[in-house]
Amino acid sequence: MSLKARALEARSIKVDILDSSYNWYGGSTFDLTTEDAVYTFTFTQSKSVSNGVLTINLGTIPGKASAATTVYLDDILLEEQ
Repeated sequence: MSLKARALEARSIKVDILDSSYNWYGGSTFDLTTEDAVYTFTFTQSKSVSNGVLTINLGTIPGKASAATTVYLDDILLEEQ
C-alpha cells in the first residue's frame, strides 16, 4: 500500500486494512510534513475476503501530532505483490 501525502502543518495520519467484520490485517502511522512524500507499508492478508476496507484516519492519534489542518492525499495505491 502506498500514498503520497502532505499537510499544511506537520501531523500524523493512520492507515489500516480491515475486513467488513473489522478484522485487522495491517496498518501504519505516517508522520506528514509540509512537503509531498510517498509513504508505504506492506501487509499480509491471512485469508481471502470479498469486501476489504482501507481506512485513512485523519482524527486525533494519541501520542502523535494531530493538528487541525488541511491534509493532501494523492496516488493512493493498493496492489497485490
